[in-house]
Amino acid sequence: MYFVHPKEGERLCLRLLLLHVKGPTSFEHLRTVGNIIYDTFREAAYALGLLGDDSEWLDCLEEAAFVSRPKELRHLFATILCNCCPADPLQLWNRFADELSEDMLHWAQTRNLFDSQEEQIIQSRQSALFAINQVLDSLGFGLHNFPTLPQEVSESIISF
Repeated sequence: MYFVHPKEGERLCLRLLLLHVKGPTSFEHLRTVGNIIYDTFREAAYALGLLGDDSEWLDCLEEAAFVSRPKELRHLFATILCNCCPADPLQLWNRFADELSEDMLHWAQTRNLFDSQEEQIIQSRQSALFAINQVLDSLGFGLHNFPTLPQEVSESIISF
């Protein structure tokens, strides 16, 4: 079997599943764990315990959120995505979405750009994802490389 670099995400998880699932008959069979068919090989590998948890990255982002500005935190988040192969990028995003978009939310609130607080939060998070995607692009990646993360990112009206 060929070597797969850890940065290759889904391909790495497919390889792990091929090495650990006995007698797979299809890709769907590889993604099935305990009668649950997962959407991605990564999710199935995680359910089988083939991937570690993200406690190291949670701790890293927690500490950085305490001492860093949101823009720096977005760069760190993108760096972790690209270089550290977190098991569950969506969990990291959900845990730190407020911190990653804090400056953009403040900007939107001071300008009364949106009718509701909920709309301000949604738009600031979309803007943070847009900014993260720009950092990922500079590193040769994109949000599309992390399919569990929100993908509906359009040009931000909140600019940083």
